[in-house]
Amino acid sequence: MDGKNGKGVLIDGNDALSYPMPDGLKNNWGIVDFWVKLNGNITAPNRAFFSVNGQGSWMQRKDTSYSSLGSFITPHSYFGLVLVDKNSNAQYVSINTSLLNDSNPFDDGEWHHVRNAYRKVGSEYKLWIYIDGIEVGNSSGDIEFDMDNLDLYIGSNADGTQQCDCVIDGLEVSFFPHKISPENSPYGIASYLQYHFRLGIENLVRLEAEAGIKWERGTGIRWDFVQPDSKSQWEWELFDQIFQTFKNYGIEPVPTLFWTPRWASSAPPGLPDNESRAYPPNDIEDWKDFVRECVRRYGCGPGGKCLVKHWEIWNEPDLRKFFDSNSGNTTADFFPLLQTGYETIKEVDPNAKVLFPGVTHMNLEPGGWTDRLLDLGAGQYCDIFNFHTYKPDNATTYVSQARQLMQNHGIENKPIWVTETSHEKTVDEQTGKMRLPIVFLQVMENNIVKVFWFNLRDGCPWAPPEQQDETRGLITCVRGEEPRIKPSYYAYQDMALWYKPPSKTTLTNPGNNTETYDKTPNFEWNAVNYNGSEGLGNYVIQISNESDFYFPFLTKNVSGLNFTSPDLYSGMEGSQSRKGGIKYYWRVKAEDKRGNFGKWSDTWILEIIKNLADFDGDGDVDIQDLTEVTLRFGLTSSDLGWNGTMDVVVNGEIDIYDLVFVAGRFT
Repeated sequence: MDGKNGKGVLIDGNDALSYPMPDGLKNNWGIVDFWVKLNGNITAPNRAFFSVNGQGSWMQRKDTSYSSLGSFITPHSYFGLVLVDKNSNAQYVSINTSLLNDSNPFDDGEWHHVRNAYRKVGSEYKLWIYIDGIEVGNSSGDIEFDMDNLDLYIGSNADGTQQCDCVIDGLEVSFFPHKISPENSPYGIASYLQYHFRLGIENLVRLEAEAGIKWERGTGIRWDFVQPDSKSQWEWELFDQIFQTFKNYGIEPVPTLFWTPRWASSAPPGLPDNESRAYPPNDIEDWKDFVRECVRRYGCGPGGKCLVKHWEIWNEPDLRKFFDSNSGNTTADFFPLLQTGYETIKEVDPNAKVLFPGVTHMNLEPGGWTDRLLDLGAGQYCDIFNFHTYKPDNATTYVSQARQLMQNHGIENKPIWVTETSHEKTVDEQTGKMRLPIVFLQVMENNIVKVFWFNLRDGCPWAPPEQQDETRGLITCVRGEEPRIKPSYYAYQDMALWYKPPSKTTLTNPGNNTETYDKTPNFEWNAVNYNGSEGLGNYVIQISNESDFYFPFLTKNVSGLNFTSPDLYSGMEGSQSRKGGIKYYWRVKAEDKRGNFGKWSDTWILEIIKNLADFDGDGDVDIQDLTEVTLRFGLTSSDLGWNGTMDVVVNGEIDIYDLVFVAGRFT
């Protein structure tokens, strides 16, 4: 029987396939994917293109009276979840929902693509069913993985009852990691916060974290932002704020280094800035200086802030709008930037990882731009291969092309990331919601390590022109309005937030807006309620002079429910209150044992104020303050009314009581 790709399987009885699954219990994604075409009439009871049955099946209901679980799609517009009773073998349908509005979507004699995806959500598993790329329903229940083999009965029940006179082709079974740590999470996003900081960096990054996003690519360190006018100029404030906020929320940034400033560009005179920035610099040393300072500041080398561990050299240099040159040989002209950038990064931070420049899927063919760059030796100047695709339906083809290029150039052992992907550019919100998880599955099932969704927000008025009509964002971006969360945000969250995060921490002491003379106060909070399978790890306390925590004074992991701070007063310059005190903001969050964070607590304010009698500012009220106050006010013995002694309270000693007397009289 001819199948869709020439090798179909005729289903006409009790046909079964068994997939060994030695690592099944360690996975949280299960996908059964195939193409189907009906041959003729469908026999009663008109169900199942496939079911999963038999003792030891891959999914079981936690109620031990049920032995197995399967899903079915009828040709008469229903899908369902089948539970098989262990004793009676009776079938129970837990969901039964209409498919679209088509009375028989499979009666056209054409091939249809069916995908059944199972995934753990908290303590339960969830089932999605997609037909021809459209989600037609989902349901969750108290079911769990419990199997050694996946037994597929396609077109029939386990007892041999025929369900479908059909041809099956392209059957694939895929699994993805379970209980992954944040650094191993595949879920990323391209957020471009350097363009959208006016929406509120803290707010946007918080939304990313609450969606389960663990990786961010897109907030590139633009050379023309950092050194806009000269090589002696360094403008870091915006990127300081962005990268610290990512760290505050447990998101790993992958900044792209790109865009040449006008003063350094080799572009012909007269080109507008948005074109001249795509040209390489006249002097490669200027580029080297820029890369070095970025890694020194944000990398994990000596003296670095350790906010960035992964770097990317340029964005889509295979496209002339992103990289151009006077010679027209952009491959040869780009190679020195990659080589110099890689060597400089490793020189400053040897443990940093460098991504291959994010090339497009259009240039992965043999003899193409990427192949020519690799011919020059580019493979040795990256740790991770990386490309972009906006054709996820063809992701398998592009990944195959990438792997072939890597094999041809001896770098086949490097991991592959896809740092930009998405569905169609302009879709309505409900279609976007359904398409998002499909796109991730289409890319991830090719053993891609990380996938980055493009992008966080719809096009904004201040975004680059080519992005202003975007509807692929997880939130809206409309001038004068607060960002609105779109349905696709919840689709992403449903997919990426597979774990149950710890609950929000509540603070107890010192109370909000407390004033204290204590320079080393003790901070306290309540234990969180956490019954997640990962187990509670520790708490993180953060103390800052600013409410946005862009430049925290302290970030500390704490195992218990309290923390005694270091000295918060001595040596601090300036004053933030009329009482000469220093104002601090503090907050706490809980972390599970795999490094997944709960929400930050509310932010409370604590003011360390100077004791009015501490005239010499050493933090203590002592006899030295008496000398200080007499000098400060130019006091003499006659002013104080004493007779040649500083024992003004006449108790036989020069002590703190004398200071209190003087301070009370002259301040």
